[in-house]
Amino acid sequence: HNAAPNSFLIPEYEPIFKDLIDDLEFSDLFGGPGTKVISKSGKKYRIDLQGYTGRKEANIQVQAGKNTFAGVLVDHNASLVSDPQNQLGIINAVRKALKESIYSRRQYKIDVTSKETP
Repeated sequence: HNAAPNSFLIPEYEPIFKDLIDDLEFSDLFGGPGTKVISKSGKKYRIDLQGYTGRKEANIQVQAGKNTFAGVLVDHNASLVSDPQNQLGIINAVRKALKESIYSRRQYKIDVTSKETP
């Protein structure tokens, strides 16, 4: 029997993590470190803003208990975006990256290369 690349993922976590990720909002990506989304299935399932890298990237992680199952770094420039359509694009990219991270066990990075002009 061949182990799937995501065999580390406990099967009952999958729908919980997907729901958590879908509940993540743009406003959750920045601000003070801490828990941003808590699962309806219990406090042990959550999305945390761990803090910031030296490049001011937000370190967002999907966790269960003390274990991290997915992660993404979000470019500081994303925090400067005020246009709702652009914010939607960013949060959709973050959600997609977190879902892919669950299976790949890799941390993804969301870069925002241009700033909005007034």
